[in-house]
Amino acid sequence: MLVALAVSACATRVAPIGTGGQPFTPDADERLLWAQAEREATALLKRLRLYDDPALAAYLAQLGERLTPEAARAAGGPSPSFTVIRDPTLNAFALPDGRVFIHTGLLAAVETEAQLALLLAREIAHVAHRDALAASRDGKVAPARYEDALPLSPTAAAILGADAPLARLAAITGYGARAAREADAAALASLVRSGWDARRATAVWEVLERESRERGALETFLLGSSPRLRARREA
Repeated sequence: MLVALAVSACATRVAPIGTGGQPFTPDADERLLWAQAEREATALLKRLRLYDDPALAAYLAQLGERLTPEAARAAGGPSPSFTVIRDPTLNAFALPDGRVFIHTGLLAAVETEAQLALLLAREIAHVAHRDALAASRDGKVAPARYEDALPLSPTAAAILGADAPLARLAAITGYGARAAREADAAALASLVRSGWDARRATAVWEVLERESRERGALETFLLGSSPRLRARREA
């Protein structure tokens, strides 16, 4: 009985894409979540200014291909696609269907390719681990509200205006503390497998923490939170 209570109190876990070498077939509620992600992305793109640079798009696609776990690719999971948003704040976030949004403020802040690769790898990990599905089954996908979070950056205003709860969850919490920790660990492993230097990459947490301290209330997102960045750096 105690074991049953303990299990019921734990957060929902779903098998990452490619577990056991099995082909990936999304669950019925997962398909609905992907449809919601597509609607949110469409609504956001109508409200945001994009940074259109074909060379940058090709470069990000190349990094994404290199960082995607082989098991997830072989299983037929969603491939990452990258959209760069004109927004000075520090953030990147992934929707469950593989769409990754990156702020120009984040691209301007990173100092090396290894640092950028680590940030991209953690978003790819959120998709491969199906963190949005676990969060949805735990009831964490709530309406998009920003209590006491004024002024708003362009992306924050778009998420709020479009009532995009999946984007809000991904951008502000990284699908929850546990999912964020596991994505960080998976990203670092992926980075090392792909040949980047881990010490050079993890310096990004110090870079972003330093940047975030100077930015004030506009930084409402996960990668602009100084306490969370400090915890990541220490970990």
